[in-house]
Amino acid sequence: MEHDRVIPEVQRRQELDNATKLGGSFENRLNREATTSVYARSSAGGGSRSYRNTGGGGSLLAVAAPAIAGTAVTNVDVTVLSDGSAPFDNDNDPGHDTGPNNGIVRAQDRITWNVVGSEAASGSSVYTMTLPAGMVFDASSAAATNCTGPTAGNINAAGNVLTCDRVMAGGPAALTISARVGSVAHGTDIALKVDVDGLSKTSTTVKVSATPKTELSVYGSIPTLGYTLDGARGVRLNLAVYLGATKDPANPSFFGYEALQSPFSFTVDVPAGVIPDTQTVVAGAGTITPSQPGGAGTPITYTVTGATTNFLNAGTLTGMPATMAGGNAYQIYTFLPYEGYIAPGATVQLRQQVSGFDPDSLSGQSNFGAGFAPGQEPSAACQNPAAGVQLNCTQSPATRVAGVSLAPTLGASWSSSSSFMFGDFHGQVEAGGLQNKAAVPGQNFMAVNGLFNAGSAEDAANGAYGSMAWDPTLMNLVGKPTLRFAPSGAATSLYAPGSGTALDENDYVVEYTDFVFVDDADRKARDSFTDPAMSWVNDAAQLPGGMAAVTSVRVKYLKPLAPNSTIALVTPLQRTLASAGLATGTRMPWFWQYGSASSTVVKSVYSGSGTTSSGGNVQASDALVRAEVAWQKVEGETYAAGNAQRGDLVNLKITPIVIGPVGNATTAAADTKVTVTMPNACYEPVASVLPANAQLTPGVPGANCATGTPATIVYTLGNLNAAGGDAGPAPYQGHATFLNALQVTVKVSLDTPPRLWRRRS
Repeated sequence: MEHDRVIPEVQRRQELDNATKLGGSFENRLNREATTSVYARSSAGGGSRSYRNTGGGGSLLAVAAPAIAGTAVTNVDVTVLSDGSAPFDNDNDPGHDTGPNNGIVRAQDRITWNVVGSEAASGSSVYTMTLPAGMVFDASSAAATNCTGPTAGNINAAGNVLTCDRVMAGGPAALTISARVGSVAHGTDIALKVDVDGLSKTSTTVKVSATPKTELSVYGSIPTLGYTLDGARGVRLNLAVYLGATKDPANPSFFGYEALQSPFSFTVDVPAGVIPDTQTVVAGAGTITPSQPGGAGTPITYTVTGATTNFLNAGTLTGMPATMAGGNAYQIYTFLPYEGYIAPGATVQLRQQVSGFDPDSLSGQSNFGAGFAPGQEPSAACQNPAAGVQLNCTQSPATRVAGVSLAPTLGASWSSSSSFMFGDFHGQVEAGGLQNKAAVPGQNFMAVNGLFNAGSAEDAANGAYGSMAWDPTLMNLVGKPTLRFAPSGAATSLYAPGSGTALDENDYVVEYTDFVFVDDADRKARDSFTDPAMSWVNDAAQLPGGMAAVTSVRVKYLKPLAPNSTIALVTPLQRTLASAGLATGTRMPWFWQYGSASSTVVKSVYSGSGTTSSGGNVQASDALVRAEVAWQKVEGETYAAGNAQRGDLVNLKITPIVIGPVGNATTAAADTKVTVTMPNACYEPVASVLPANAQLTPGVPGANCATGTPATIVYTLGNLNAAGGDAGPAPYQGHATFLNALQVTVKVSLDTPPRLWRRRS
């Protein structure tokens, strides 16, 4: 069975000199360089991964054109080509526009100008173009098709100043420049000012049409119980507040929606006893601050200052109702102490209601006229108070638990205390539904399972315990388990073996058994702390077979486990050499049970696959196939490896790696293939020098070679032996064998732009 997975390319925009960067090492350049995507696969080798370059490999970027001096523009002219985009309106009322050339432009809409410079000589000149604050130049205005000179095109951070370096060729030179209306007040006159070589020209004006239509929506979620603030235990309430507008299919770009004045405010009515805790700007600029002049339990007014409230980049933010779009989100936390408000064992309904939202727009128009947002008037009733609904309020129950409240943590497996299993992206087992824990025979790993006393608990848990069992034909214990502590109570509080704090060995007891379980059902059914058939020792060396004979470990915490705290057992394991031959992807599970002196044991219900809090697993793979890539030095050139110019031929070195067992065993990787994907269509593999086992699919450029579909090469390596031995070298956790390198000759296209955009996909 084949398993193909490709790590997304990491690409970003890079400023270039004469010699253009090709790339760098996998470990050190993930966030700095575009990468050539390489992945390897094997039908019996257990999955595939894509690899970025190691030791100087990366993507090829063409050089910028050489600088040319001594030029002058003798005349410049600026005209408005268009001042709006469809759909248009039937009138020119605030926020409306009847056409594309009427001297009116709506907020969020686009103005396009034609800038014509008369060249006196060849060379290059820098145009500086300025718009009023709140306008934002389109990126296309600074593109290489416009700004062809040595310093290319650049837009300032605010978006309203563009510098464009152009190579001249004599005669008139035209630039198409466009910008959108962002945080600009209704009635503002917009004109483009162009300066070049001592000349200055300003376009005719276009008037902004806008009206405020911003809404505030509320999204609540489950409160945190047992939270401590200033020494008092209680409930932490949370409220997500979103600034945006309801989507309108007839106006998907929010044309005509005016940005707001800063600051603006809204009020949250809270239950008796509630005070502000913390508040955060989750999305959008600015700050948010609370005020509660009436004291605990009275309305809290939140003031937002410096927010960007236009709709240029409006989208549906995470957690935002699907019917809404915007760019601003605020997370508000408040606190209610238990004492005096919630008795032990009692359940109360906690309601938060937003009111009083009626900001003014940049032009001074009231967002809701003489009133407030519908449903957010100061006297408005709470609308159907349910969490997760775009309404004016939320309501959630809170129960102050009498006694303890134990629950398990999510199971995890790691290579070490701080590193994932090779090729993994998350410590938790099968996170995101992916089989992300491949283990070759003999490979070591760490299993993590635990339990927590929830913040909602009233009492500490005395005698907290847990037990883990596994099949010794699949995995063996290879070290003493340790117990760790985290001062928070949640399923994810402690799933990394290096997180939290290692507890003193005097604070817990670990015991071992070599009891022979019948099967996994038996491992889940037995109570490790009461079953008379199971005998335990406090040192694995006391067992006849030593650590290799251990089938289960159990741990007992000797101190009280306070509310809102977690303990987790970190167990060093090794996949057995005897388990070689299992089908790729076969899950090798363990099972977790837990309890305390004041609560009954909770036995594992783990099926053996998937994310779980009652066990975990790793997946069998007899061999893994990986690859490392590196760009070579251009022959005959003085610049270093990792650099190239347009038209160069550059060799890409690809080293396949077969990862076999740790120990004295040999497995196989069947039907192995290595796929190389160029960063984009600017990089053209030379077909005539490819070996017979390579299949090339040429790239297909789009509007230019930097867009479109990149070329790919598939090398068929066939069946490969995966020799065993010592683990490594790092980062490989099995025994790595480096195969003979493959080499691809790549031509850097003459059409490669001086500057490429990098993306993460």
